[in-house]
Amino acid sequence: MPPTLGAKADQQHDRLDILERRVSQLQIEINALESEQDDVSKARLREAKAEMANVDEELKPLREKDEAKKARPNDIHDASIKLDSLRTKLTDLERTGQYAEASDIKYYAIPATERRILQLEAEAKRKETRNADASDYMSSGDEGWAVRNGYRPISDDTSENDSTGPKGSQTIGEGKLI
Repeated sequence: MPPTLGAKADQQHDRLDILERRVSQLQIEINALESEQDDVSKARLREAKAEMANVDEELKPLREKDEAKKARPNDIHDASIKLDSLRTKLTDLERTGQYAEASDIKYYAIPATERRILQLEAEAKRKETRNADASDYMSSGDEGWAVRNGYRPISDDTSENDSTGPKGSQTIGEGKLI
């Protein structure tokens, strides 16, 4: 069974946790070995530092991906907070008679921030739709996607001698194109 998209994300998160734990273990080991003077400890110290470099190299893209994933919802939230503060500032400026600055905020800053929020929401929606489509494709045990897209499972009927199926159909992967 192929893993679902959610399971793949969990596996990546698990891999990130495993690597971060390994970095912590190696840091402790390196700190302990640095005080040792014998040749075996010095050799292990070199090995531990090399392994630490390898783990850090593998961990870096996973951390970047995780940080980017966490930052996306904050962008919309931050833009919404900025929009609220601009509206409050606009009200204050209009009340105090600073119409030039108020017009800049009203006709430039607020619309630009509103467009940015719409853009971020559209990107999030596209990504959500793309993930939903991918999970439909990847979901295990669901033959619905295959049937909806013109595939049908190969029957367990052994009476058919022809493995290619009925005339005019093609076998693709584990199913037949109807």
